Order: sequence, then structure tokens, then C-alpha cells
Amino acid sequence: MNYLNFLWKRHRFLVIAIALLLVNSAVIYLTDLTHSRQIRLFSTASFLLFYLLSNKKRNVFILATLLFFLGKDIAIQGYESYVGNIVYLLFGILVYGTIILERFQKIRNIEISSSLIFLSVLLVTANTYALYNILDKIGHSFENTFQIILFYTYGAFMMLMAIVAVAYNNLYDSKRSFIFILLVFSFVISDVSSLFAYYYEIDFCYYIDRISYILGFVFFVNYGLNLTLVREEKEQLELLYGTPSDLPKSETDSASVSETKASLLTYTNHKNAH
Repeated sequence: MNYLNFLWKRHRFLVIAIALLLVNSAVIYLTDLTHSRQIRLFSTASFLLFYLLSNKKRNVFILATLLFFLGKDIAIQGYESYVGNIVYLLFGILVYGTIILERFQKIRNIEISSSLIFLSVLLVTANTYALYNILDKIGHSFENTFQIILFYTYGAFMMLMAIVAVAYNNLYDSKRSFIFILLVFSFVISDVSSLFAYYYEIDFCYYIDRISYILGFVFFVNYGLNLTLVREEKEQLELLYGTPSDLPKSETDSASVSETKASLLTYTNHKNAH
């Protein structure tokens, strides 16, 4: 019975995600930017509500990130105003910063490889070049230096989040780490697309933005709710490194007690269902 309930919840989640994707696309096509932003806010609130109703053992980082996303989408309703623009950038920094912090505790002792260094340098160079050129085009829309600093900080956190995602996947090479990469790059593509859509008036990018945004939440909520993947990741590491004491220090030091209890509960319910 528990297994059937899990499947039903997952299917219900996919139905909600597909419905939101279709409604967002229709609103973008049929209405204006104001209504598009409103349905974006409604979508974010829907994913937050689903997470709250689907899981009693909540991860504080996941919950905080969803709340910051909600604040970001509230702020974007007044993006053209000085205060709205500032609050939007601040919440965006908080979103990416929380995602980075949640995974950084798992990889803080990772051995730096040449490939990771190369990727980091490549991302830093590309991001700096892109931000400089974009700011050269849209700098007139900012009222003071503080907004420009926030804009660069926002871009820097986006870049750092991508580096952390790649480092995490290289270290763990699990289904969960792969989902993390998918959610990170979905949000990155969404942000870049929305920037091109708004400032360069490339209307098609609004669809890319919203599709990527909703896919990012699909991966993010799955990442936060699918405790089976947490258990599988730990078991995979134990098989790879041996006993739990032999695991990388980044894993053993930061193993969450709540994650472990939740994983054991999921495993027990799964066994009882059979």
C-alpha cells in the first residue's frame, strides 16, 4: 500500500507539473508580461505547497530555497521599480547561495582535479565576459552602482552554483547528483533566457525561460522528496569505498541525521509493503 501511495504521489506531481507548464505557455502566448509574472508566482507557490504537503520530514535547505524562490517571484511583479529590482536580485542571490550551501557541505573536502580547475576557469571566464557584455547593453536600466554590484554578485553565485553541481556529481556520480546538475542548469538556463527575453525583446526566450523554470522545480522537488535516492547514494558510496568509516570526509562529516532517519523509514515502509 505504501508503495502504491508513493507512485500515486509521484504521478500526481507529474500531472501538476505538466498542467502548470501548459497553463504558463498559454498565458505567455495569450496575455501580457504582467499576467505571465503572476502565473509564474502561482507556479512557484504550487511547488512550495506540494512540498509542504508531501513531506513531514522537511529539509531546511530545500524549504528555505523554495521560500526564497517565492520571494523572488513576488519581487519580480515590480521589477521595473528600484525597490523591486533590488529585492529581486537579493532573493536571487539568497536562492543560489542556499543551494550552494546545501551541497557545499558534501564536497568541501573534495580533491581538486585538473578537469575541475579547467571547468571552473572556463565558467568564470565565460560568465565574466557575458556579464560585462550584457551590462554594457542594459546598464542604462540601473540607477546606481549598488544595483550593478548586485547584478554581478547574482551572476557570480549562478556560476559558483554550476561549479558546485559539477563537483558534486564528479565526487558522488549518483542518480541524485545527476538530478542536482539537471536542476541547477535548468535554473541557469531559465535566468539567462528571461534576461534575453526581457532586455533584448526576444519573445521566444520567454517560453524557454518558463519551461526551464518549471523543469528546474520538478527536479528540485524530486531532489528534496525522493528519499530513496538518498539511501541509494549512501549505499553506492559504501560499496565504492568500503565501510562507512572509509567514506570521504565530506560525506561522513555532513551526513544528516534527519536524512538518515527518513531514508530508513522509507526503506522500512517499502519492505513492509512487500
